Amino acid sequence: MPYVNWKEREIRKHVDAHEDARSTLSLALSGDERAQLIPFLEEIFLRGGSELRVDLPENWILFWKSRESESRLLLAHPQRGEYVTTLALEADHGKRVIEALKGLGSGDAFSVSEQGMIGSVSNVEVVITLK
Repeated sequence: MPYVNWKEREIRKHVDAHEDARSTLSLALSGDERAQLIPFLEEIFLRGGSELRVDLPENWILFWKSRESESRLLLAHPQRGEYVTTLALEADHGKRVIEALKGLGSGDAFSVSEQGMIGSVSNVEVVITLK
């Protein structure tokens, strides 16, 4: 499984809880981080790769996966002080996320769910901003 270690990076991460029980994970990426992420996502969503693990600061793990149907955005809290977010996206949804990521200008943002339909079991929104 491809792996990106951003534990020591200055990735701005913010989580907000909402009344509908969904949280929002906001990630602010640099241009270099975006450039590193795109080829991994292209491997998963354009060429049928498996998945990508991204380790973020403060014991946060992000998994990107391809699904056959119904995209899901899931947040789990398996242990105290540890968080896992899984972005399991249908291939076309993943392709739209890649295009949105490529099209970001400095200060621009997009939410993953705006790029395609997500299943009702999803409990997190992921918003990506370019610093």
